[in-house]
Amino acid sequence: MKIWQKSKEIDSGETFFMWRHRANGRFVGKIGTWLLTAFVTGILTSIVISSAGLAEIAQNMARLAFWIVLLAGVANSFLRYVYFGDEYRINQNALIHVKSSPVFEMLGRSRSFNFKYQFVPWNKVNEIKQLDNKLVLILKNDDGTIEIEMFPVLKYINYSENKTMKEKSLPGSGFNIFSDDKELDKETMQLALAKAREAKKLQSG
Repeated sequence: MKIWQKSKEIDSGETFFMWRHRANGRFVGKIGTWLLTAFVTGILTSIVISSAGLAEIAQNMARLAFWIVLLAGVANSFLRYVYFGDEYRINQNALIHVKSSPVFEMLGRSRSFNFKYQFVPWNKVNEIKQLDNKLVLILKNDDGTIEIEMFPVLKYINYSENKTMKEKSLPGSGFNIFSDDKELDKETMQLALAKAREAKKLQSG
């Protein structure tokens, strides 16, 4: 069963809470994906160039294509999952996973047109709890569970009822992939649990 719904546009009501965490596991997994992609790209490059009658340069061009794809892909994944972090939002109607291009993050531009969303409506959720460093959503009708590893937290924004917000970030993050703050992790988890349960309660009426 498909649990996460996908969209390029979403209107899920008021935002209650947002956090970003360093997703090292996702980054490591992407390295393998980019290795395979680069390998296939290299082979296809060699075939195309050879068929064009340029067999003498086919091998060098294939190597070049391999390294360009591998380095660009790994750099993109590092920025997305480690440097800027994986972003989640607790909104009025859903838990939202936000994906965007690291290029626009670095340029500091508005990313609204660049967003890709995955979301789970609160009316599909039966229970919300913590399991170690994971936020766990138990779905209704025995549809399974969603487990989101939240640590180490890079940043959170807590939105209050009067539209003000409290923001806290991990000092010395970015390229320091080993930095963390246990207190920030604990505080973020507590806030995420409270805000998610609040949103679910509002949906239940």
